[in-house]
Amino acid sequence: MAHIRPKLTEEERQAKWAQIREFSRRVSEKLSKKFRELGYDGEAVSPEKLREMMLRDGVDPEACEFTRAIIEERER
Repeated sequence: MAHIRPKLTEEERQAKWAQIREFSRRVSEKLSKKFRELGYDGEAVSPEKLREMMLRDGVDPEACEFTRAIIEERER
C-alpha cells in the first residue's frame, strides 16, 4: 500500500522553495566557474541554434562520430 505524505503547511512549502532556490543558485555558480575555467565564456544557445551551427560547420549531429565524441568526453 502506498504511503501518503501529509500536506506541507504554507510555511514549510516556502522553506522548501527557498532551499531549492539556494541549491539552484549554488549549482549555477559552480557551473559558471567551471565553464570559465574550461574557456567557455559565451552565452548559451538553444538546441536548435547549436544544431544549426554544427551543420554550418560541417558536423552531422546524427552521425555516430558525434555520439562517440560525446561519450569520450563524458568518460574523461
